[in-house]
Amino acid sequence: MILLSLLGISILVALILAFIGDWRYAPEVNIGGSLLTFIVSLILALQVYREGGSISGSAYFFVDYLNISLVVLTTLVSTTTAVFSRRYMRVEREHGRVGHWRMRFYHAMFQLFIFAMLIALVTNNFGVLWISMELATLATVLLVSLYRTPTAIEAAWKYFILCGVGIAQALFGTVLLYFAAERVLGAGGNALLWTNLSRVSSQLDPTVMRLAFVFLMVGYGTKAGLVPLHNWLPDAHSEGPTPVSAVLSGLLLNIALYALIRCKALVDGSLGTGFAGNIMMGFGLLSLLTAAFSMLRQKDIKRLFAYSSIEHMGIATFAFGLGGPIATFGGVLHMIVHSLAKSATFFSVGHAAQMHGTQEMAHIRGLIRESCGRVGDVSGGDGAGRHAPLRNLYQRVPDPDRHHEGCAIPCATAAAGTDGCLCRPVPQGSADGGGADPGGAEAALSRQYPGVPPSGAGADSRNLPPRLPGELVSSGGGYIEVGLTQILASPPLTGGD
Repeated sequence: MILLSLLGISILVALILAFIGDWRYAPEVNIGGSLLTFIVSLILALQVYREGGSISGSAYFFVDYLNISLVVLTTLVSTTTAVFSRRYMRVEREHGRVGHWRMRFYHAMFQLFIFAMLIALVTNNFGVLWISMELATLATVLLVSLYRTPTAIEAAWKYFILCGVGIAQALFGTVLLYFAAERVLGAGGNALLWTNLSRVSSQLDPTVMRLAFVFLMVGYGTKAGLVPLHNWLPDAHSEGPTPVSAVLSGLLLNIALYALIRCKALVDGSLGTGFAGNIMMGFGLLSLLTAAFSMLRQKDIKRLFAYSSIEHMGIATFAFGLGGPIATFGGVLHMIVHSLAKSATFFSVGHAAQMHGTQEMAHIRGLIRESCGRVGDVSGGDGAGRHAPLRNLYQRVPDPDRHHEGCAIPCATAAAGTDGCLCRPVPQGSADGGGADPGGAEAALSRQYPGVPPSGAGADSRNLPPRLPGELVSSGGGYIEVGLTQILASPPLTGGD
C-alpha cells in the first residue's frame, strides 16, 4: 500500500498539473506533491528498517537498504528542486522565455520524470527497469528543449539520439539476461525478477552473462554520463532550465548507476571473477580523468558543473567496480553527497545566471555585492531576477556627483539608511559610456518601455520616474548600480509558445 501511494502521488500530481500547470498556485501544487512523496518515502524507509532490510510487494516491487536510500534521496532532491523552480520559472515566465502552455508542460513533465525514477528504483523486474529508464529519457528530452531555442533543440536531439542508442544497447543486454535466466527459471516474466535472478545467479551461463553485461554497461553507462558516452550531458545541462539540470545531475545519473550495480551483482555471482568490476573501474577512471581536464576549458558555468557530474559519476563507478563492503559503502555515500551538493550548486548557479542574464563565468561577478544590494527586491518576492536580462544593456560608470550634499533631488537610498544616490543609467556604447550607440539599443529600450529617460545631454536624475515602494537603486564604491524603476513598474514580458 505504501509503495503504491509513493508511485500514485507523482502520477496523479502530473495529471493535475497537465491541466493547471500555468495557474497562479501551480508551483505550490508541484511543491506539495513532491513533499508528499518525500513523506511517504520516509515512512517506507522506516518500514524497511523495521523489517530487517528488504520488503517485497508481490512479484512487482522490491525494496532493500540500497534502493530505499536512493528513493528517499530522489524525493528529497525533487522537493527542493520544486521549491527552487517556483521562483525561477516565474521569472522565466515574466521574461517571456516560456509561455502559457510550456509552463503546464514543465510542471507535468517534472512530476512524470519523478514517477519514472521511482518506478526504476522500486521495481523487481529488469524489463520494467528498462521501460522506466526510457520514460525518464523521454520526459527529460522534452524538458531540455523547453525554451525552443535552436541550441536547446540541438541539445535535446543530441540527448535523444545518444541516449536512444544507449538504451537500445541496454535492451539487448536485458534480452541476453532473459536468455540466460530462461534456461534455469523457465519461460515467463519470472525470469527477469531480481529476487529470482539473485537466488540462481551462480547457475546462469557465464558466457551469455559476460556478453549481456557489456551491452548493459554501454547502455546504462550512456545514461550515467560515463566517458566516452557522455557527449549529451554538457549540452543538456547548459541549454535546459536550471531545475532540469539539477535533477539530471542529482537524480537521473544515480538511477543509471543503480541499474549497473544490480547487473554487476548478477555477473559476479555467475562468473565468480572480477570481470564486471574491471570494466566498471576502467570506465570510471576514464571518466574521472577526461572530465577533470575538460573542466579546465569551460567558460559556461553550467557546462563546467556538468563535467563535474561526469567526474563524480566516474569516482562512484570506480568504487563500485572495486567491490567489497568499504568500497561499496563509499560509492553509495558519494552518490548521496554528490546529489545533495550538485543540486544545491545548480540552484546557486541558476540564480546567479538569471541575475546577470548570462551563463558565461567571465560575466558573473560581484554576487555578494549584488545580493546585498537587492535585499529590498528579494524581500518583495520574485524581483531578484526580474530585470536581469535588461541589465546587460547598461554598464557601471564613475559617478562624480556622489554627494548627498550636492544632490539636486532627495536620494532614494538615503531614506533607507544607505549610502548612494539615484542617478541616471548610462547605456553601453553611449557617449557617456565610451562611444556611439550604433545598435540603437537605448532608443529601442525607450520605445519598448515608455517613460524610461534617454541619456542625452539634457537627461539627468531629475527626469527619472519616481521610485517604487520597496525598490532600491543601490550604488557603491563610486560606481552606479543601475536599477530601472520604470521597468519594474512595467507589465511583465510575455512570450508565446
